[in-house]
Amino acid sequence: MSDWIKHDGGPQPVAGDVEVEVLYRRMESPCKQVGPARFRNWKHRPEKANNDIISYRILNQHLIDAARREGIRLGLEAAAWWLTEIANAADQPESKTLLAGASRLRDLNADSLAREAVLDQLTSEAQAQDMGYDKENTR
Repeated sequence: MSDWIKHDGGPQPVAGDVEVEVLYRRMESPCKQVGPARFRNWKHRPEKANNDIISYRILNQHLIDAARREGIRLGLEAAAWWLTEIANAADQPESKTLLAGASRLRDLNADSLAREAVLDQLTSEAQAQDMGYDKENTR
């Protein structure tokens, strides 16, 4: 489960099948609802402002993260397999280089690559919102 994320009244911020818990602005107290994002009205409606979503959190984030890691792992495995097949079929001097590349692919860690992908996405979003984050100058 993710932390609460403020919603600015814009379009749906996540894919439709993502399970979310939303917090609506009501007259007296907040109201929460749980379910797929596609069943929520994400856009601000001035005439019904008390029904606006003011924040949300992703309930199935662990499943999304697991699917990302598994997709990366399968992609690396497939790429290594193809390099090995090409190297074995070619029987050329380049075969050693291809086999070395396949070995390096097998050594990559899908968890680390998934974390890097998330960090790159967050960096891009921060830069797009002009938050002053420069990945190249951060250590």
